Amino acid sequence: MERKTYKNVIENKKCVTFALAEIMAEKPFHEISVTEVCKKAGVSKNTFYRHFENLSDVIYQSISEVNEKLVEEAFSFRSHQVDDFIIHVCNGWCENRRLYKGFTQDETIYIIRNMTRKDIIYFFEKNNIDQGKDDLFFEFFSATFCIFLRRWCLHDFVQTPEEISGRIKNYLSGNVFEELEKYL
Repeated sequence: MERKTYKNVIENKKCVTFALAEIMAEKPFHEISVTEVCKKAGVSKNTFYRHFENLSDVIYQSISEVNEKLVEEAFSFRSHQVDDFIIHVCNGWCENRRLYKGFTQDETIYIIRNMTRKDIIYFFEKNNIDQGKDDLFFEFFSATFCIFLRRWCLHDFVQTPEEISGRIKNYLSGNVFEELEKYL
């Protein structure tokens, strides 16, 4: 009997994650079954359930790992400015575009938004950036990130991370109508 190694666990999780992302790029989340994902990933259902509770958990764990890495890297910068945080997040999205492209459907973007909101709050608190921000501010900030991420995915990451970052900053700084005109 072959012993399970750490490498096998990581590989199995990656196979499941990317299988789900690829399937989601072609059809709605609610139409996808665990069986379908397992078949595409080349793993058994037992293996799937050893690592994940359900298909939503695949998205949550995958995006959570990427977000945690991005936020931790952001704290290693000499500058702890929001502008630097935004460009860093956009670069991370671009590096992980294969994953995000599948996971940004209407049905699942809320998972990414909730995690992004938590990470933004953490970044602001850790850097003592205007602690007077209210819940609505963080809701707007995270929703803005996800709107741009979704649009970027839909347009096949044709723009650079710098362009998307600039658009997010422009939108958040109050030039909402100017930014909306670019999409109309």
